[in-house]
Amino acid sequence: MKRLLCFTYLILVFLIGSHSTSARTRPPRTTDVTLRWDRNPEPNITGYKVYYGHTSGVYAPLQTVAGTTATVAVANNSVFYFVVTAINSAGLESPFSAEVQWP
Repeated sequence: MKRLLCFTYLILVFLIGSHSTSARTRPPRTTDVTLRWDRNPEPNITGYKVYYGHTSGVYAPLQTVAGTTATVAVANNSVFYFVVTAINSAGLESPFSAEVQWP
């Protein structure tokens, strides 16, 4: 069985906007953060899984995407850590990418 290449490309985080709701409900303000990463070079990659957490090294799955970008709404008053894995056509998942912290 062929193993996936270690997916260690750095994720770049770009701030793209802010959202808030009416003063009556006052939930935490959120910001949309776009994550971008380099495509895994293996030819049989079918998608990527984005993970996040509030503690470095401790992640939960957030979303699976077909391309190399994902937009995530995050609370402005919290720290988030993100990593990405690549998924191949056999359903195997690569190791985590390098971690990125926001903010």
